[in-house]
Amino acid sequence: MVTGLILILLAVVLGVGLYHRYKPLPAAVAMESGWFEPGDARFLVDHRYVDARGRSRSRRELVATMLELIRGAQQRLVMDMFLFNPDGSDPAKHLPVTETLTRALIERRRQCPGLRATVLVDPINSYYGAHWPEHLQRLEAAGVEILETPLAQLRDSNPGWSVFWRLLVQPWSRWPQHGWLPNPIGPWPVTLRSWLTLINFRANHRKVMVADSGDGWRGLVSSGNPHDASSAHSNAGLLVSGQAALALLDQEQTLLAWARGFSCDFRAPSGPSTPPAADTPRLRLLTESRIREASVALINSAETGEKLDLALFYLSHRRVIKALKRAHSRGCRLRVLLDPNKDAFGRVKGGLPNRQVALELNAHGIPVRWYRTHGEQFHCKLVRLERWDARVDLILGSANLTRRNLDDLNLEAGCELVGNEKLPALRATGDWFERCWSNPPGFQCSVPYSAWADHRWRRYLLYRVTEFTGWSSY
Repeated sequence: MVTGLILILLAVVLGVGLYHRYKPLPAAVAMESGWFEPGDARFLVDHRYVDARGRSRSRRELVATMLELIRGAQQRLVMDMFLFNPDGSDPAKHLPVTETLTRALIERRRQCPGLRATVLVDPINSYYGAHWPEHLQRLEAAGVEILETPLAQLRDSNPGWSVFWRLLVQPWSRWPQHGWLPNPIGPWPVTLRSWLTLINFRANHRKVMVADSGDGWRGLVSSGNPHDASSAHSNAGLLVSGQAALALLDQEQTLLAWARGFSCDFRAPSGPSTPPAADTPRLRLLTESRIREASVALINSAETGEKLDLALFYLSHRRVIKALKRAHSRGCRLRVLLDPNKDAFGRVKGGLPNRQVALELNAHGIPVRWYRTHGEQFHCKLVRLERWDARVDLILGSANLTRRNLDDLNLEAGCELVGNEKLPALRATGDWFERCWSNPPGFQCSVPYSAWADHRWRRYLLYRVTEFTGWSSY
């Protein structure tokens, strides 16, 4: 009798675990648009560097662009962000990004009462229902639609924990609770259920904004969160317009319909469907595993003498690492610029996974440098291939090159831009990476591999185990 009950229990646990690890994906996951003309696509960057006098300097473009989109919106605005809150910030070190954007949204709604504005956030912003942030309450009062992403409908990235969470915690998720536990990101207490939900390591990790304006539609795809404690991070993004922006809106509308449980009646106006020729500049939008497939295909296509540059906050995906090794063996000129993974909002990290991956790449002869951070993070996610015939292929967005970000476990948004190296956005990207890598006078950005090298085999083994099992944030 007892043996039978144990076998039934094990079968239930195994069945629930396997189903939620491999269940069918929602329509909002793993999307890929067609190719569009890039129009006036513009590369944007936030970064910190050290000048000739040793002073920390910064350049900030992403929030200014978001404000520009908000202030120009007339019919429709969608903002889809992983972190949108002021929690964990220090007024002496961080900018009031959340309040700045909140006020801009409220003011634009006042100026244009017919504007349909939607803000979609990850549940981490309310710490999984423990507290509804004051700035979101103000936005709702101003007529802005606020939605939280239904993460439980995604596949489980940490099945060793999530199977028990689904059986023992999720059924009671609607019961009210009062917070009494310390909050790692904010001043207000949180619930035990919040902490247990956090360990699922699941997220809507997109950083997207799209809006109409007097002269058409524009959209922003980036790695930057409008989050006060992230305001000092280095990030990169691409501002797109025209049909690409409309396609971005369509992707977001699919996600919003999933989050609401019903479709919205707003549809972007259709445009010309003729794709650009293969030998002309073009751009497409990618999400989740489509970013992985495009990135691996790009790396696999790199030939002898071509220049492949990567600027990344996290690099751990085994398919990507193997592709990089093969590209180097073919004679591709590789350069990998990584965050040292030592800073996390005032806390010190141990270097996982980048230092362990860098050890592997360095042993293979691939040049690696670390971005010179000052308590913030090098939060970029960018791959750029410069081919022998002066064509350039660029992929950037919200997705770290990790299992969680690329294997349809988190929600991610990215784009791929292809064209001649003289295309302004592609030229600007190359110039930026070159400065970060080579440290010209007055612009010190990176340090050699030896500065943060970690040769401990136990740490490398820990990276491989946690990456494989999902018991990690990468």
